[in-house]
Amino acid sequence: MTDATPQPDRINLPDHAAPKHAGGRPVVWTPERITDAKATVLDLLADGQSMRSICAQDDMPSWSTLRRWLREDVEFATQYARAREAAADMSAARVIEIAEAVAAGKMDPQAGRTAIDGHKWAASKLNARVYGDRIDVNQHHTGNVQVGWVIDLSPAGPVIEGEGATVIEGRTSADE
Repeated sequence: MTDATPQPDRINLPDHAAPKHAGGRPVVWTPERITDAKATVLDLLADGQSMRSICAQDDMPSWSTLRRWLREDVEFATQYARAREAAADMSAARVIEIAEAVAAGKMDPQAGRTAIDGHKWAASKLNARVYGDRIDVNQHHTGNVQVGWVIDLSPAGPVIEGEGATVIEGRTSADE
């Protein structure tokens, strides 16, 4: 019993008819759809959205799909790194906005401090070279350094005295 109507190929389904996962994500990623999704992901990331919130949106790839794209596409990985740097700049800009809101009395100082700490942390992780803690590994020593030998002449073991001779570790003063 065969059906007379031709069955469309899964790959050639139009975008609106693509089968969906439980989260509403398309199963089939055509080259055009991948290009559009990559551009959207980069724009949203640069605007300061988290990858979690981006991947939760409809018509966006899952995090595992994005990781695969990052591994396979060097150009996309480079653009992704630049978008993360832009996201760090957005977090740094938010620090200033929050500080101004606290100064103007529009925000509780404790809530502002918490928000600022979160944005500072995010900026330091997204672009550590610019916003991370600076650690000076250069050592500058101004002083005299003397190198020499230190000889310890104290006895290493117990000192035993007897019959006019001193025994240190099994040797007597008569042996010397």
